[in-house]
Amino acid sequence: MQPDQPPPSPAPRSSTAASRPTAEDGANPLRTTVGWITGSAHALGFAVLLVTELFRDDLAGVDASTAPGARLPEYAKGFGDLREALLAEGWYTYAVDLWEHLTFGEPRAALWAAVCAALVVRFNREGPPRTQCGLSVASAAYSLVACVVGVPYLALAGWFALPFVLLTGGIAVTVATRR
Repeated sequence: MQPDQPPPSPAPRSSTAASRPTAEDGANPLRTTVGWITGSAHALGFAVLLVTELFRDDLAGVDASTAPGARLPEYAKGFGDLREALLAEGWYTYAVDLWEHLTFGEPRAALWAAVCAALVVRFNREGPPRTQCGLSVASAAYSLVACVVGVPYLALAGWFALPFVLLTGGIAVTVATRR
């Protein structure tokens, strides 16, 4: 260094809030957190949750812990047959096994957790980016597995109610995604 030059000044430090990429400046590396792909999976998870909660009491007859003489309601007559036919398929059996392993034996609680985590991530876009992305992708992945396993439940909703349930899930995710 020469004596007539001033010493180099340290680079100005920027705050973490200013350096955090946001969706507004287009440089958000965590676009998958609240993107349309994860949003679609979250909406499907919400729809499956809605349908399973609506029919939960009526479908207790499908559970193995129910007495052998238990009968399903009239509208759910084909539910057991559809579920058995799907269980005969390899892909569905694999999805059910994966679903049971992911939930540690509590599929209902895990679906509630996945949907709630998705809504929290979508409501709180200013949270820690890596945590938000991890929660969003994990809940989307679980929601997709739950949707595959929930096909009999979605079929139980019928062609009349199914679009309403899917639309409700899409609206819930869209409203939760603040811009």
